Amino acid sequence: MTKPLLGEKLFRNNESIYVHKSSSLPTYIETNHSHDFIEITYVISGECTHVEYNKHFPIKKGDLFIVNYGVPHQNILNKNSAEPYLAYDCAFKPDFINKALSKEHDFLKLKSSFMFDALFNQADPNPPNLHLTGGNFYEFEKLMSNMYDEFERQEKGYYDLLRAYLTELIIKIFRKMDNSGNITLKSKQEYYINLAIQYIESNYMNKLSLEDIAYRSFLSKSYFSQLFKEVTGSCFSTYCQKVRIEKACELLSSTDETIQSVAEKVGFTDMKFFYNVFKRYTGEIPGEYQKNHH
Repeated sequence: MTKPLLGEKLFRNNESIYVHKSSSLPTYIETNHSHDFIEITYVISGECTHVEYNKHFPIKKGDLFIVNYGVPHQNILNKNSAEPYLAYDCAFKPDFINKALSKEHDFLKLKSSFMFDALFNQADPNPPNLHLTGGNFYEFEKLMSNMYDEFERQEKGYYDLLRAYLTELIIKIFRKMDNSGNITLKSKQEYYINLAIQYIESNYMNKLSLEDIAYRSFLSKSYFSQLFKEVTGSCFSTYCQKVRIEKACELLSSTDETIQSVAEKVGFTDMKFFYNVFKRYTGEIPGEYQKNHH
């Protein structure tokens, strides 16, 4: 089970950034959780295994990793490490950098900010891994330390200084992603399709548009459609239908809701179409399924 961590529990009044050390939130270190903000973590000491989408990344002192909105993850501590695990964590929402980014949930989309687009190639077909390991990134430690001190002291102008430090940090992170030969890159297929699947799982009840999700990935509709089928084995619309029917089956087997209510909750507006798709996937019409599996 994934435990949610909401920014409203972390952020101080009217702020969109929270800087702390991992020791201040120990219950979340080895707990699978997700959050509604971007998190940048720099490891000060110790070792752990960072887990995302059942992928395991060994992390050690001097490494940095980034977690996007809604991504289930956890850190499994290495009990045999010579030093205890300790890290700087910077949680922020993109509108802290630029109000125009208030609806963005993806760290890599920060490149679309007017402050960064002159520095980076937005057409890059190979998005980098968000785990900067395999090299020593100690230059980040001073920046994170400065941010932590400013956040704790709250002296006059601290909020603007935090924005300046975070902007510098993001620029240097993108430089490392672009230039370091030691950084392992995820395949573009895995990266883009994981984002798409994550979005579908969270928004199956709403209208899902191939054009919209392709746009979110900075890919053409045709190329994204090709990648999606290569990775999942299904076309985009078929995959969406599958997710919706799975959610409908869960509701029909665990609640007494009407068939129409279930159909609407999982994103179907045409009842005839819902019946046809449901039977195609399950071999039963919704009423039969509810009766046999409730």
